[in-house]
Amino acid sequence: MATALRRIQKELTQFNTEPSPYYSAQPRQDNILIWDVNIHGLPALHQMGKNYDLEIRIPDNYPFYPPSIKVLSPINRSYIDSRTGELCSDILLRGHASAWSPSFTMEAVLIAVCSILTDNEPERRSPRLI
Repeated sequence: MATALRRIQKELTQFNTEPSPYYSAQPRQDNILIWDVNIHGLPALHQMGKNYDLEIRIPDNYPFYPPSIKVLSPINRSYIDSRTGELCSDILLRGHASAWSPSFTMEAVLIAVCSILTDNEPERRSPRLI
């Protein structure tokens, strides 16, 4: 857990020095492993003016295992589990099918989420939901 906390602190420092125009992320006051995220201002035409709230849960063994992401805002896309709101992507999988790498940062994860949300193919299926 100490490795995860050091890594998260380092990433938070970078977030605060180089903010993104497309998202804001803040850990909860009572738990640095849970982040509240707002994605906004995405450049894709079908995303203009839309905001998405997400919850990211970072595991104790981060960066060796990926975070899980729950989309809190209503959105009907095939890569979001309609029962749980969990965003499914190959970089968020655990196990042999995962594309996760410990070199990925939370910023890389958020950039990937922005890319997924701007995808014009709403029926693209996640490996977890097939």
